[in-house]
Amino acid sequence: MTSFNPSTDLLDLKGKVALVSGGSSGIGLETVRFLAQVGALVYMGARNESRATGAIAELEHDGLQPGNGEIRYFDLDLNNPRDVKVAGEAFLEREKRLDLLIHNAGIVSTNTKPGRDGVVENVTVNYIGPFLLTQILLPLLKKTAREPSSDVRVIYVSSACHVNYCMLL
Repeated sequence: MTSFNPSTDLLDLKGKVALVSGGSSGIGLETVRFLAQVGALVYMGARNESRATGAIAELEHDGLQPGNGEIRYFDLDLNNPRDVKVAGEAFLEREKRLDLLIHNAGIVSTNTKPGRDGVVENVTVNYIGPFLLTQILLPLLKKTAREPSSDVRVIYVSSACHVNYCMLL
């Protein structure tokens, strides 16, 4: 059996572009950190700019070295489909490639009151927003996938929290 060490066994991601939703804390922040350390240009998708820029400053202070990738804040609020559309279109204008789209943002809430569009916030943030963003970015993902030596991925980070949420109702 072979062992896997992500610090030494992952491919070099220099020249690759990643977008991580929910990137300013928790698993998303650690994902951003790792992708930048292996050379990717990483867009930290977050709805709170000051929190995100603070997290970026902390990552830089903690030791992103020359030769590592770069981290950029990306305004992304998955709770409003209109904002997701604007964000997705802004990304398409800004970048010529997208190698990794990592849907990490998510919420667990007992609030069952429908939001502005008649949908509970959990459903908008956890399902509709990521689906819409993927649909908007799909042409860029496909374009990148056609390039030599590309390895495009769309990754959904999930948990079993939905089971506990359902038990609260």
